[in-house]
Amino acid sequence: MQVLDYRRSLSKNLSALVQGTNYKLSAFAPKCVVIIGNGSVELDTDAKREAFEMFRSNSRDVEIVTYDELFRKLEVLASLFSLTRTKQ
Repeated sequence: MQVLDYRRSLSKNLSALVQGTNYKLSAFAPKCVVIIGNGSVELDTDAKREAFEMFRSNSRDVEIVTYDELFRKLEVLASLFSLTRTKQ
């Protein structure tokens, strides 16, 4: 609910936020994403995974992603673009 409230507030106040700047922005139903938890650790039973997937699939206006899913997606993108990590 919190992220949906943020989206509503952004849509309502966007023109005031960019007033006096050179930015021309508009928003129509911006995408909401919540990044939470480590699915590989916290969803350690079939029952937990099933409950999480049911909750996630019924969250119509909010994309819910776990940190480990996000990192896997980033690794795939990095490999597609032949990006490598350098040690510092």
